[in-house]
Amino acid sequence: MDKKIAVVGAGLGFVLARYLAKKYFKNEIGLYDKDKKLINHLERKREHPLHFKGYTLPENVRVSSDLREIIRDSDILIIAVPTQHVREMARETREYIKKDAILLNVAKGIEMGTGKRISEILREELKDNFKYAVLSGGMIAQDLVKEDPLSAEIASRDDKISLYLQDIMSSRIFRIYRNNDVVGVEYTGALKNPLSIGAGIAKGLGYGDSTMGALISRGGLEIERLAIKLGAKKETFALGGLAGIGDMITSCLGETRNRRFGELIGRGSSVEEALKIFKERHQLVEGYYTVKSIRQLADRAGVEMPIQAQVFQILYEGKNPVEALEELMNRELK
Repeated sequence: MDKKIAVVGAGLGFVLARYLAKKYFKNEIGLYDKDKKLINHLERKREHPLHFKGYTLPENVRVSSDLREIIRDSDILIIAVPTQHVREMARETREYIKKDAILLNVAKGIEMGTGKRISEILREELKDNFKYAVLSGGMIAQDLVKEDPLSAEIASRDDKISLYLQDIMSSRIFRIYRNNDVVGVEYTGALKNPLSIGAGIAKGLGYGDSTMGALISRGGLEIERLAIKLGAKKETFALGGLAGIGDMITSCLGETRNRRFGELIGRGSSVEEALKIFKERHQLVEGYYTVKSIRQLADRAGVEMPIQAQVFQILYEGKNPVEALEELMNRELK
């Protein structure tokens, strides 16, 4: 492979840069983060100071806090920054991005205020000077860094791009499937995060697997209805879909930030206390922000989402989680 790859964001980006550097050991992989203290540590120790302890970066990963240095002349730019920072990142990079570069997004969220998907944000800021794809599925960074067998989907409107990236990203531990439903893959990647918080709350309250099964199946149906109303394709949500049901199951049952955040609330922590704990861990809970955008999107689209509505009320209106669950269970029978 003779293409230059750059990764922006050293959270999940750390894991992806490490993975690609091991696969393409003769190629230099660029890794950028605006946190200069983090970059200095990575340059010296080659190990993340907060996460993924014991896993070092190969020597062919070049880390830098100089954005221009990392992305200049890159053929593939992997976006691994939090959703609420994507617009700022796009504005900072637009004069350096190579014409017709491929932007592969791995962030999962909806922009607060605008309700925009990440591809929409990038189109606004970068116009049409790039090619776009999104990588999504039930993949936890900690599992990928351990080299557990994982699968995900790459979605692009251009079949040539998804086929090309499928080959670039696949390996003996990471199996990639193709999808052409960018809208559906972006929406389900974002919308499952508040559902994961809801699953965590139920877990924290002490409920078992039967409750989880009901929550995932009914919550997944809510996500499907909204996403399809907003332009997604139904097949993205079929059994076997990694960006759909696969991601929902992993996020709701696995050791994910959103689920663990919800579990703290279910066990009695206030939202503020739970947010503080994750801030101290330098971890972002995307679902906390996304649920606010979902409420606006659902209202505009006229789609009823009772589970997401209850999660919103718990997080932003101080509703008691037990009361929220009772209200869900006592809705009019369908």
